[in-house]
Amino acid sequence: MDADYLLDIQLEAFDLLSQFINNIPDAISYKLVYQLVQQIGCDPKYAYTLLLAAACGLDTNGNPRHRDIFQMVFVPAVHLLDVREYQENRYYSDIDFRQKTQNRWQLRQMHYKPFEAFVCNDIETTAEGLQIPQIGVFAEPFAYPAVMQDQRIWMTITPNEVETMKTPLLHAAGHVLTYGLGLGYFAYMASLKHDVQSVTIVERDEDIIQLFKTCILPQFSEKEKITVITDDALHHAAYVLPCSNCNYVFADLWHDVSDGLPIYLKMKKLEHLSPDVKFDYWIEKSIKCYL
Repeated sequence: MDADYLLDIQLEAFDLLSQFINNIPDAISYKLVYQLVQQIGCDPKYAYTLLLAAACGLDTNGNPRHRDIFQMVFVPAVHLLDVREYQENRYYSDIDFRQKTQNRWQLRQMHYKPFEAFVCNDIETTAEGLQIPQIGVFAEPFAYPAVMQDQRIWMTITPNEVETMKTPLLHAAGHVLTYGLGLGYFAYMASLKHDVQSVTIVERDEDIIQLFKTCILPQFSEKEKITVITDDALHHAAYVLPCSNCNYVFADLWHDVSDGLPIYLKMKKLEHLSPDVKFDYWIEKSIKCYL
């Protein structure tokens, strides 16, 4: 298939899915999905994907281009996730997230509704070079922890964070350093590994550090492995990291691709200062799509 055509349908699909997730992610209800399941005898994932295509304005019967967008992007993009798989994750099961407030920060639980759409993983690329966004839904409500900064969602631990940190967690070993604290998911999961000796967290915001130390760190089973340093990540990477005994760095300093690209590029330029350290970056595959 022509490369220009593939790029065109990819861009159109990205735009449609982005608008849906940003504006009406919960527009497709449990009732609608299972009505369609009964009507045409398909599984819930396919029924949801058909409804998603219709909600995005695709005419999959009468428009060949729309049919290609549906088959080549929408179908592989959608994932019906299992709530139990994530409830068994050690972070979800071990850390209690009752509501707490620390200055501008608030720790609380949020929920996905049944069949509410969200990005659930990093972008995947097919053999043909087609980039596929990863969209997840649950068939039942799903609770997840969040930090609000001045009433704005600043950090969450959703299936997206869980999935996009699986590879960095596999790589983490020895003396580990992470740029960016968030809710401590990476630090906690890394600290559980027998081959991780220590986890140093570099975070510049004192309020979020205090919230973490007060409400979350005391619940860590391996909290003696954890050290929190107040510093700017780029300053630390330039002047402190090269003199440390660190073996592995994971950088998680951005909310999404839009604000991540410039910081990512600045961090990459500092890698050569620590040639013996392995670096990983959150959602790097998605960021690279914009280079």
